Amino acid sequence: MYKRKLSEPTSSRIFEVVGPYRIRSRWEEISEIPDNCLLLRTRLTGVCHADLRYVSCNRPPEILRERLPMSVFHEGTAQVVEVGDGVRNFSKGDLVVIVPNIPCYVHDPERYPDIYRACRSCRPMGVGENLCEDVRFLASNAHGLSRTYFLHPAMCAFPLPKDVPEEIAVLTEPLTVINHAIKQAGVSFDDRIAVLGGGFMGFITAAILSQIIGISKRNILVTDVFDDRLENVKDFATTLNTRKSPIGRRFTSSFNTVFECVGGKASETTIDQAISLLVPGGTCLLIGVSEEKIPIKTRTLLDKS
Repeated sequence: MYKRKLSEPTSSRIFEVVGPYRIRSRWEEISEIPDNCLLLRTRLTGVCHADLRYVSCNRPPEILRERLPMSVFHEGTAQVVEVGDGVRNFSKGDLVVIVPNIPCYVHDPERYPDIYRACRSCRPMGVGENLCEDVRFLASNAHGLSRTYFLHPAMCAFPLPKDVPEEIAVLTEPLTVINHAIKQAGVSFDDRIAVLGGGFMGFITAAILSQIIGISKRNILVTDVFDDRLENVKDFATTLNTRKSPIGRRFTSSFNTVFECVGGKASETTIDQAISLLVPGGTCLLIGVSEEKIPIKTRTLLDKS
């Protein structure tokens, strides 16, 4: 990969996690820009639970030893400061949305010269770059967006449309996660769908199902144990506080698809709920993430599969 010297070096301030709730600041000079890359200035970031797990060091010790110190945040927007040679679709000053997933053939072209000689996932007819076997993912195994300036492949950035507010564009990454899950499930407008968890991921899942897929309020169920979260979705979804009203016959075996958007230790309960809610042969998508092993009642699962 060729690099061109910048006419004036850029000093980037990097904020990186070094221990539980401990963040240090250091400076790094960027003096060269590789071909097909952009020099970017961070503008807005989202804060994902995955980022907070690194900030609190609530990840397995072997992972932390391997990856810290590390700058966090992987959802965000940035502004183009300099354009590397070979980049055609960006100019200085452009606002962009960051793609945090950098596939193998982009970050290591010497080992993976092109998409046809990439890992199995990234090759044509592979399962997709989101499952790249040698991926670099910001704020996971590569530095994230808690930097004032950083270099990033132009292929992993998208121009921000002028009619999309930056405060909305910063949510692009989690929106793509939900969009991919909905496509995988093959959801149709006349399906009955349950969304377990009314937090951010549950909210946008229900909103997309309602506003884009066109599923009616009576066919979308959102569950949670907090009324304030359910209040946010009540205009376009049926709601149920499972702490006050356990799932009963009204909802059992009634839904084609269930999106589990809770994660964490509560997954043991919500996966059981998902199995109960599904019609035989239905589909459950696990959107929530847990660091711990989650017991699943395979006997109950067998009855639905």
